[in-house]
Amino acid sequence: MAGGRPTSERKGTLLAVRLADRHVRLLRERAQREGVSVSEALRRLLDEHAPPRSVRGRPPTAKERQMHAELSAAFGFLRNPRKSSRQR
Repeated sequence: MAGGRPTSERKGTLLAVRLADRHVRLLRERAQREGVSVSEALRRLLDEHAPPRSVRGRPPTAKERQMHAELSAAFGFLRNPRKSSRQR
């Protein structure tokens, strides 16, 4: 039985949690205030308090790596020999 609209973020995990009456009341109030289900209100609350995801940029180009090596050498920084000999 398919239910709801298609989503890019599937919610396939069902989690049972025991909550105090005051927590249920707060969740229901929030859900009503935002016009969403209690489950969605809980997901939004968790998203607000979750640590930010680390965003990783693109890897440096060969030219950028060369420039970094030259700058490091100019300022006297030594490269870590264990890292430089590692193959990718």
